[in-house]
Amino acid sequence: MPRSSHGHRLALPALIATVSSLATSLHAAPVFPGTPGFASLWPRGAQAGTSVTLEITGQQLINPRSILVVSTDKIRCTAISPSAPPTDSRGRSRAEPNSTASATLEIAPDCPNGIHGLRILTAAGLSDLRLFSVGRLPESPEAEPRDAQADSNGSPDRAEPFTLPTTLNGQLALLSSGMESDCFRVTLTKGTTFTAELEAARLNPQDRDDGFEASLAITSPDGKPLVSSGPTPFLLTDPFLSFTAPADGAYTITVAAALPPDSSRRVPYRLHLSNARRPTAIYPPGGNPGTPLEVSLIGLPDGTPASASLTLPAESGTFPWLADPHTPSPNFLRVLPGPSVLESEPNNSPDAANPVPDTSLPPFAVNGILQSKGDSDSFRFSAKKNLRLNVRAFSQALGSPADLRLSIAPANSKGSERSDDSTDDLLGLIDSGTIREKLDPALAWKAPADGDYILTISDSRSMGGPDFVYRVECTAPADALLTSLAFPDNQSRTSRSTVSVARGNRFLAMITTSPAPGTDPQGEWELRAENLPPGVHMLADPFPASSRRVPVMFSADADATVSAASIRLLAAPRGLPTPPDAAFRQSIPLVLQGNDALTQFLQSALSLAVADPLPFSIEVSTPPAALARDGELDLDVSVTRLDGFNQPIDILLEQPPRGVIGQQGLSINPGVSRTTFRLSARSDAAPGHHRVALTARNREGDNRSGAGRMWAASTFFPLEISDPWLRIKFARTRIEQGRSTTLSGTIEKLRGLPAPTSASLIRLPRGISLTSPVSISDSGTVSFSISAAPDALVGSFSGLACELSSQLDGRSLKQIAGYGSLRIDPARAASTP
Repeated sequence: MPRSSHGHRLALPALIATVSSLATSLHAAPVFPGTPGFASLWPRGAQAGTSVTLEITGQQLINPRSILVVSTDKIRCTAISPSAPPTDSRGRSRAEPNSTASATLEIAPDCPNGIHGLRILTAAGLSDLRLFSVGRLPESPEAEPRDAQADSNGSPDRAEPFTLPTTLNGQLALLSSGMESDCFRVTLTKGTTFTAELEAARLNPQDRDDGFEASLAITSPDGKPLVSSGPTPFLLTDPFLSFTAPADGAYTITVAAALPPDSSRRVPYRLHLSNARRPTAIYPPGGNPGTPLEVSLIGLPDGTPASASLTLPAESGTFPWLADPHTPSPNFLRVLPGPSVLESEPNNSPDAANPVPDTSLPPFAVNGILQSKGDSDSFRFSAKKNLRLNVRAFSQALGSPADLRLSIAPANSKGSERSDDSTDDLLGLIDSGTIREKLDPALAWKAPADGDYILTISDSRSMGGPDFVYRVECTAPADALLTSLAFPDNQSRTSRSTVSVARGNRFLAMITTSPAPGTDPQGEWELRAENLPPGVHMLADPFPASSRRVPVMFSADADATVSAASIRLLAAPRGLPTPPDAAFRQSIPLVLQGNDALTQFLQSALSLAVADPLPFSIEVSTPPAALARDGELDLDVSVTRLDGFNQPIDILLEQPPRGVIGQQGLSINPGVSRTTFRLSARSDAAPGHHRVALTARNREGDNRSGAGRMWAASTFFPLEISDPWLRIKFARTRIEQGRSTTLSGTIEKLRGLPAPTSASLIRLPRGISLTSPVSISDSGTVSFSISAAPDALVGSFSGLACELSSQLDGRSLKQIAGYGSLRIDPARAASTP
């Protein structure tokens, strides 16, 4: 019997296990991780000025390096490592390998309140996005265990006690008995203001599509229902409530599902509980940069102080503001230079319109409240002919329930321009989907003549109320291009929302551009990247301002360090300063309902990572000739693999020039290193010169999250799209069943043939055959011998086509040169002698 180094005998089973483990380690296939997937994190938030350890679940969490916080520099990852997966009562793992990790975040005391975006960085790249909330209240977990199978705090008599202020981190679980509820108990003194706000749907992952909604309810000390709330116009998908305690005693707060999820799962939440004021609206909702502002707080319980003083920031834009230090989430105010006119009732008609000072054009803003049903507000301003204004309303964007309609009409004549809603172009967004901000109307307006004009604001449903607050801003358009990361398809908005470029390799991104609202930029522009990591390079050609898609190649040096950064990728006129209004805006869908995103996370920078080397790369040879419209062109493609990487590699042309189509479904199988990739050009493809690249992708991976995917790109290669070589006009031809004939056409030379070329007929009707292809020149005529079978399909056909085929440098070139029509007649009966 073998002995250990200490002289003790090894049990035979242990020896077998040791040898088996050694053999496995010696012969195990290499592991090639793809980009990580981010499924969940716990807790979903933390208090500013503290550190928190996160429990993370996901996919491909191999060699985690850090967490990229995309929305603030006030949160820093100080540690991250793989963690042991949870086990059942028998010690068996309840999670897939490489699916759990632990990370520590350090949150600065001045970190902004609210929701921030997190992405996991591993040696293979960046994950999809998950949300993390920062507040100002002390944190505590729900006492009920997270994996509990019974509802231990689901009734008032089992309510968990807490003290104010606090943020409770809990979860609602769909148990075998149904959807649970959670109850908590607090002691209040009569006259005390109490506020409860729930973060649930706002924090749910991107694939939430089952309609989950939560509710809050308060029970008084005598056990009677006091107040309740479901999703609110202010928070859209989450509830909050605020009340003044009518008596001393213990009050019960119940968190429940107003609309349970369709599938069995656990929904985390954060319940913020304090004595802070929680207004539903602020008036006025904005003012001038750097100035003090006295505001009214709307929607507070009776007896609560309803005014506040603040100083607006020095920069224009949207300003998040907390009514009290312990207010869970901000109200939003707008900041803009120029007069900010407050409505003065009555102003319900053009004759009673509130005046805007002449010196205020542009910019200027008007503010008001649609106090009652059917209320409308009018403002009068003067404008010179051809004055251009971007007119944008803010109500839904500020949390107001108002669904505004605005119109601008000459003061002394009929006719108006009006808007009920808005679009991405008017809001300065790109590919944002369905979001509440689009309910706010906007106009790109041009004054038709000198004179006075009436701006009228109303609710499209004729509704009104004390919190129907609005602000309309009128600004002068300034030429700029907005940029965003383009997506090959809708599903890619989550799975491919980052750039992960491997060391010694390349990554192809397509950047979308859009004119700033109300502008029409001209000339040649270029892309500029700020904050690229060391060793990362960006290659993008200058482009005309009218281009809406710009291919960008990122590459990383072989010795670059694995890292992640938020990149400001801005467009500017070539050789000139970057316009002040240039911006990068990427909408990440969050709460989904079908294909619509009810809420989104707006990134102002591109998330980019440097990753470890990939196990494959791709190269494409320069095309030997132009791709003719109505033609085809074969590209030589080669891939290089590391030993042990045996996945098929898909070859894709994801962002082709207009009218160009890449071969679908092409893969290079293990053991194969070369193939051809076919390009086709439609007849409407625009002639010109382009720089194109192909993308290589491993076959494995999750389509929704992107976990496990690896992406590489070829270098750019030149592609010319040209007019066809020639055109052939065919004469109308008839043929009889069982006979033969000649189909002839006249050749019109357009560019000339690239090499010796043969012509053939394709798309022939049933029963019609071609004797053989024929050689063709670029002038004169061409004739084809065709025959009809005795049972050839009778009728008139116009779909047959002439295909030209050529070989140049060993690569196939094709073009459709013309179309013909053929009539097939029945065989005539034999004549009788």
